[in-house]
Order: sequence, then C-alpha cells, then structure tokens
Amino acid sequence: MDFGIVDCPAPYNAILEHPLLALFNGVASSCHQTLKFITLRGIGISRGEASAEARLAKRSRMYNIDVRSEDLTRAEEADVEVHVPLDDQRADRCVRISATLGDELEPLIRLLREFADLFTRSAREIPRVKVEIAEHCLAEANGVRPIQQKRRPISLEKEEALRKEVEKLREAGFVEEAKYTTWLSNVVLVPKASGEWRMCVDYTSLNRVSSTDAYPMPRIDQLVDVTAYHEVLSFLDMFSG
Repeated sequence: MDFGIVDCPAPYNAILEHPLLALFNGVASSCHQTLKFITLRGIGISRGEASAEARLAKRSRMYNIDVRSEDLTRAEEADVEVHVPLDDQRADRCVRISATLGDELEPLIRLLREFADLFTRSAREIPRVKVEIAEHCLAEANGVRPIQQKRRPISLEKEEALRKEVEKLREAGFVEEAKYTTWLSNVVLVPKASGEWRMCVDYTSLNRVSSTDAYPMPRIDQLVDVTAYHEVLSFLDMFSG
C-alpha cells in the first residue's frame, strides 16, 4: 500500500481511502462513527470519540488556497502574425492574421476590408439590439419572495479587480446602477490561468425559482456532421464573458 505525504498543517494524522478499507475488508459508518473490520479473532470494531472530534474541529483552520501558480509558464505562439489595417483613415482598426496562410492570405485580407464595418475596437461601438427584435425576460414563479443574498467578504485584490470589471461594463453600457433592487446576488471571482480574475455572478437563488428551459445538449457526432461540406471553420469566440 502506497501512502502520499502532504506537507501542510492538518488536524488528522492520516486519511484512509476506499482501497485501504477494501484491503482488510473494512466497513465504515459515518452515521454511527464506527469502523468494522475482519481480524483473526473475529470482527474488530473501532468507534470514534466525541471529545477527540471536538479537539480536531478546534485545531482545524481554513486556508486561502490560490490555484494560480507563481511559476506558471505559457506556451509561446509559433505562428508569425501580420497586422492588417481595415481602415486607412484609422490606424487603430487592425486585425492580426497568421502569416503562414500562403495563397489564402491576400483573399482573406480583401474579405476583411470589404466587411470592415462589422468589426469594432471597443464595446461602445457595438450597436444596441432593439427591444422589438430581441428581449429576454426572466419567468419567476408566482408568489415567490425576492431573495437578497448576504454580502460575502472579499480580499482587497479581488475588490480592486471587481471594480475594474464593473467599470468596464458600465462604460460599455451593459449594466447600470440599481438603487432600489429586490434581488441581490453575490459576485464570485474565479482565477484564470493568466493570473487575472474572471467575474461571475451567483444566480443559485434566482435559478431555484425560475422556470427551467428544456434544451437537450447536441451530440458530438451531430456537431461533426453539421460541419461537413463547409470550406471554412470559424473559431470566433467571445472577448470577455
């Protein structure tokens, strides 16, 4: 039996997993705090002690574990990129294209310049969708009392990142301040591989009282079949979200 050694403070001396329990035919009951196992003289019983559990709980501590690694190295891009201006009058409107496309490079540049009005450099330039075209309303259950989640404390680093993300959304016109709101949800910051923070919102309280949209996920073989007989496969993705 192999044991793994973890160099960190812990209230327990060892943690037994299922392979070890199966080795000596042990059966554990979390409800009764009892472990039974087979011995040469019969069934052995090991019972937990309430006083020991209280001491372990008092010794336990919560540590702020950051999944980001300080020595994280990212792979460098192998392709050589060329900057192609879409508008001769605006030097900031450029796109980056791989220089290894060969004969496909020039036709692609002409195509991008032909539809240059479809590209924007900031969220302010994105035209707003009219309400008559598309509008999404949440369907709440009748008689549901609005839920205000309690504010969760965050560190100074997360608070600074949160202010920057909210300011970006406010300047783009995607969000606006609500002075008298009935629903409140906490913001959750998730670390990215690049070391930055991704802002998410905890909508668990709202999801519990919202109607569920039954949308089956497509199968991978169906997605592959849909791409058949197409010459170009787009890898366009959202910039942030």
